[in-house]
Amino acid sequence: MSLRKKEILMFLVVYHFLQFVLCFAIRPPFIYFQTLNNSSQNSRLEPTFVSSQDWGVVLALNNTPKLKNPVPYVIFYQTNTEECRNRTQFSEIVLRIQKMRLMLMNDDIQYNFLVGGGIGGLVYVARDWDTTSGVNNGYNRRSIGIGLIGTFFSKLIPDTLIRTAINLIEFGTKNGKINECAHYISIPPMAFIVQHVDEVMKKFMEKFDYSHS
Repeated sequence: MSLRKKEILMFLVVYHFLQFVLCFAIRPPFIYFQTLNNSSQNSRLEPTFVSSQDWGVVLALNNTPKLKNPVPYVIFYQTNTEECRNRTQFSEIVLRIQKMRLMLMNDDIQYNFLVGGGIGGLVYVARDWDTTSGVNNGYNRRSIGIGLIGTFFSKLIPDTLIRTAINLIEFGTKNGKINECAHYISIPPMAFIVQHVDEVMKKFMEKFDYSHS
């Protein structure tokens, strides 16, 4: 392994370690909820997928192992970028993440899907349902990795972003990609907040596995 690659790998190890330290220092990995509302607004909407071709993928590598569906875990990650407010910005962020991944690791974008707040239910397809994620945390071959667009060390994840992710999970479960009894894990631990807690949201919260966060 070249010295340059060793330096990059060391940087990534230290970077991910600091993510955990900072996140635990700022707040515990709990889900917070404000008010109770029996309505299931927007909870049952199927997500609108944006294909990799539509967001301008540079190169889709095909050297990653295939997943054995349905997977028993869904892993949430933050992308450590700015948040997106419209489709153009969303596409720019996703493309930038992929280019950085190609430059540093000579690998494809690490997530299966990406979601962002304020987008009305858009889900950007990265590695898709049948390919392992590339985050290298021990769950790659057993999970679907969802990248949450933004940086959430010092702020809570928006309600709209969470509900889009739930719609994606429901779609994957219905189509045999995610196990109905799957556990949800946040890496690093992130706090979620919602304004309306309905039955769908309660089910989502109950499936979170804090022992692995």
